[in-house]
Amino acid sequence: MKYPWLLLIFLSVFSCNSMSQDNTEIVQKALNIPEVRKYFHPEMKSRTPYYLLKTDYVDKGSELFIFGIPTTIIEEQNIRNENYIEITRFIKNNSEVKISYYYKIENIEVSAELKKVNGKWQVKSYKTFQF
Repeated sequence: MKYPWLLLIFLSVFSCNSMSQDNTEIVQKALNIPEVRKYFHPEMKSRTPYYLLKTDYVDKGSELFIFGIPTTIIEEQNIRNENYIEITRFIKNNSEVKISYYYKIENIEVSAELKKVNGKWQVKSYKTFQF
């Protein structure tokens, strides 16, 4: 092969893009657990748009929705009020993930375990903690 380094660059870019899409799907599932909907109050205009802090698992280019409402990805220094969500834990091992997030305005944390089944992420279990 004349340019083996090109193949390495292509594979690393493809792998990162695939991982980013995978992480986006995981976060999307965790944010949309039906039983957690009551904390997000999507019927209240004052709660939207939802703000999600940018992390290593969620980049600014991610398109995420919480119960059909678009989410805006922001940097921590751009927080203007208590209406934001922060991913506080993200542990991924092959086909299983443990993820937690904190929703400041409701003072709750949601911890979930997801499992990849037939190529799709599914919520295996979750718990909510109100402080």
